[in-house]
Amino acid sequence: MLRILHLEDRQEDAFLIENAILNWGIPAEFIVVRDRPEFVSALEQSQFDLILADNGLPGFDGLAALKMVRQQFPSIGFICVSGAAGENQTRASFQAGATDYVLKDDLSRLVATVRREWDRTQLLRMNRGMARLIAAVQELSLARDLDGVMAIVRRAGRELTGADGATFVLREGDLCHYADEDAVAPLWKGQKFPLSACISGWVMLNRQAAVIEDIYADPRIPADAYRPTFVKSLAMVPIRTEAPVGAIGNYWAAAACRRRRKSSC
Repeated sequence: MLRILHLEDRQEDAFLIENAILNWGIPAEFIVVRDRPEFVSALEQSQFDLILADNGLPGFDGLAALKMVRQQFPSIGFICVSGAAGENQTRASFQAGATDYVLKDDLSRLVATVRREWDRTQLLRMNRGMARLIAAVQELSLARDLDGVMAIVRRAGRELTGADGATFVLREGDLCHYADEDAVAPLWKGQKFPLSACISGWVMLNRQAAVIEDIYADPRIPADAYRPTFVKSLAMVPIRTEAPVGAIGNYWAAAACRRRRKSSC
């Protein structure tokens, strides 16, 4: 998923640009902001892979936003999007470090540039993921007890997937024991449920992973147990496919369909 911050004060322009990107099959979520305060607040609260900025906003245009971003995030992709061509603006934008300068009516070029940024982001994430995986394997080789193993796995699982929460579930006879967790809010640490009554039990009994985009649309999920939590989507995998001894779960605070497209318009 490409996380995009979009500085645009015209809702219809934001809609057209976002739809062009999504319709070309680029998985993206958008946060749309309209002015400097919203832009600064978004940068402070979230991390982004790419920034699109209207170059014609009054008082805070794409060039001003670009100069601000380059001071804090020198490597993030930044595309200036303009309603009209301007040689001086184009030159100034590239000199300030823009990834590209694109006209709003040239959506094919914009999509091509965004796709290159998506490819670059995937490569960077893969490299970071491999480094984190190697670190986790090294940590596991030094773990001396189950508590140490669980702490390493839940932390690494959440970091590798970008999840909002992760749990480590142990099978205890006919029960699922939610032994450990790492999450933005409490889940079920310390609690036990029948294998037949939770998704971790389902993956152990069926010896296969479960990926659920919307927990309230899947009959395998006991909805009442999830309502007090932040969880909207999840992925659960068994520990071993031959006679599973537990499961590892990753949870997200938004359903997968909403994570693909998020906008403040």
